[in-house]
Amino acid sequence: MKLNWGTSIAIFYALFVIIMVGMVVYASKQDVNMVQDNYYDKDLNYESFRTSRANAEAISDKIDINYFQGKNIVLTLPDNMVVENGKITMYRPSNRHLDKQFNIELDSKNSMHISTEHLMRGAWRIIIDWTHDGKSFHHEEQLVL
Repeated sequence: MKLNWGTSIAIFYALFVIIMVGMVVYASKQDVNMVQDNYYDKDLNYESFRTSRANAEAISDKIDINYFQGKNIVLTLPDNMVVENGKITMYRPSNRHLDKQFNIELDSKNSMHISTEHLMRGAWRIIIDWTHDGKSFHHEEQLVL
């Protein structure tokens, strides 16, 4: 059976419309993973963020983050650092639903243990924010579990 040119054009346009509608439906069902929900507020406070990051880089004794395979992550702050308040964010770039937050609770050795039992294997970004003597500090580090 031979198709004339009018039928071929109609079939082509019908297939094109079906493919375009399929792509629109597929794209609308994709999850949009934003790094931060309140990015506008973060942008307004960017100067204070830069200051806190510079404060953390200026510390003579660096922050030590060690991962012990299958057990835990040990975060150690310098001995002279007294944390007034702070939080640790375990940021998962591939899935925001896996992100975790912890309040900083240091032991007598100025370290904190974070269990990795509830964390998925893969790439994580550890974000530490804290205050000491009225100054804010910010430190980030990549970690692969």
